[in-house]
Amino acid sequence: TQSTWGTVERLASMATRMLEVLTKVLAPLRALNNKIVNKDLRKLGLLKEDLYNSSVPEIEIALARISEAERQARNMRLLRAADLQSKHQYLPKELQNYDVERSYLSEQLEIAQREIEDRARF
Repeated sequence: TQSTWGTVERLASMATRMLEVLTKVLAPLRALNNKIVNKDLRKLGLLKEDLYNSSVPEIEIALARISEAERQARNMRLLRAADLQSKHQYLPKELQNYDVERSYLSEQLEIAQREIEDRARF
């Protein structure tokens, strides 16, 4: 009925406003979390994409498509990080100054995701 539809519209409007407020409130926390994560990654010599789970099909495909040198560099970063963590140590400060956001996988990952979606459609 008309009154039910009006109630639904008001609830949807209220939910949208609440989401906008929540997004504004959480933005500083998200930025702080990102800063902390980036600092921890630098301490261990990792890039964000190194943390992607290689058993996920899209990631597995993307990793198979990057260069052998990049794949070896990723494996070495992961091994070094595991070694540092087991010893409760960090990289020297002079080696921690790099961009953890550097991408080596995202282009191939996007292609792999599109291919998987295409296969699912047919």
